[in-house]
Amino acid sequence: MELREWLFRKKITQTKLAKEVGVSKQYMYLVCSNKHRVSSKLALKIEKFTNGEVTAEELVFPEKYAEAKQ
Repeated sequence: MELREWLFRKKITQTKLAKEVGVSKQYMYLVCSNKHRVSSKLALKIEKFTNGEVTAEELVFPEKYAEAKQ
């Protein structure tokens, strides 16, 4: 699942997620907008926070999952 979609469904702000995983809200905005790639370390933190609903692999390789949706 895309991170932005997960946040919307769970009614969690990008700011809250950023605080939970230890990055700035500006950086989290870039991640959610697919304007910045995430490190594997951050991807694992996000995967843990989302209880695996957003996987590290989806975050690190978004193009692989974008193709699958089309």
